[in-house]
Amino acid sequence: MSDPMSLSSHSDNEGTIHLLRRLLAEYGVVRWKRYALAFSLMGLGALCTALSAYLMGNMINEAYDQRNFTNVVWISLVALAVFITRGIALYGQSVILSRITNSIVAENQRRVYSKLLEQNLSFFSRYHSSEFIARMSTGTAAAACSTAAS
Repeated sequence: MSDPMSLSSHSDNEGTIHLLRRLLAEYGVVRWKRYALAFSLMGLGALCTALSAYLMGNMINEAYDQRNFTNVVWISLVALAVFITRGIALYGQSVILSRITNSIVAENQRRVYSKLLEQNLSFFSRYHSSEFIARMSTGTAAAACSTAAS
């Protein structure tokens, strides 16, 4: 005999997977170049983070073991360049992902608004105006939050 909670969990996982596939098909395919650029910048940021740790180790070795001030200065300049590159890469990926999110929200808002304009007067008399506002703001942003989290 199976546990009812596990069945519910299984169907929830299937629903989530189905939703993520649909969101990726609708929004990810169209914006794949921007996603690829953002992921590349994330990779560059990660590489710079690892490189900075490596450079700090070399700087400590040059300063305390070798006592070579010239090499410490050069490693410091390289580390500065790495930190600047990391900052630019992380800022760039953040801006790109924010723009993707904003475009997804705007597209969803256009879809919902066009559907609302197609409705007759009886539709609007059945619902309170706050429900329309909630659909326009919260509901349309949900897809962007789901794609950002995935």
